[in-house]
Amino acid sequence: YHIPVLEVAGFEADDVIGTLACQADARQIRTYLMTPDKDYGQLVTENVSIYRPSIGKNGAEIMGPEQVMAKWGLSHPSQVIDMLGLMGDASDNIPGCPGVGEKTAMKLIQDFGSVENLLAQTDQLKGALQKKVTENTEQIRLSKWLATISTEVPVTLDMEALAIQPPALEQTAQAQEPGPLGQLLERSGVADGGEPARPDNGLGPEHRPAN
Repeated sequence: YHIPVLEVAGFEADDVIGTLACQADARQIRTYLMTPDKDYGQLVTENVSIYRPSIGKNGAEIMGPEQVMAKWGLSHPSQVIDMLGLMGDASDNIPGCPGVGEKTAMKLIQDFGSVENLLAQTDQLKGALQKKVTENTEQIRLSKWLATISTEVPVTLDMEALAIQPPALEQTAQAQEPGPLGQLLERSGVADGGEPARPDNGLGPEHRPAN
């Protein structure tokens, strides 16, 4: 399929994606980040959106700045990292503050604006919540750092290298031993030199790439 693989030694995939998304935004290139992960919300702009694939009964969803801010009651998408610093995210091994869930994290960020402001004003908290936050200050700071996606990886966006190329499916079919992939290609007609049907990407017509 000639799909480019982009990687930079010593950096996580999220950071490579974040850097390329930031460069695309600077060039006003419409960009979609296909992921269900919450931490990608920090990257959305007017040019960069999250495309959340359908899961179970939930259909696909496109989230820009307004949707991200509305979902978690934030005043700016960058506050996603502050929220995750408090509530954590098990899927990304972010511990957060023990005993602080999504609703409490949202309320704290709405009241204080950032993790740093919260930790500087813990005297304004009361009871069990104050105890949880003050006893886990370093873990909260670490969690915010873990939730932050770098946009400064040494990689350059090359749109020509990312251009869609015609897939070499006929050669792939000829090289395959009988098996699931060979059977799939045969059913699609590719094994006989045909062209496969273009799948629906779940986006509306205004978001679909041109042929």
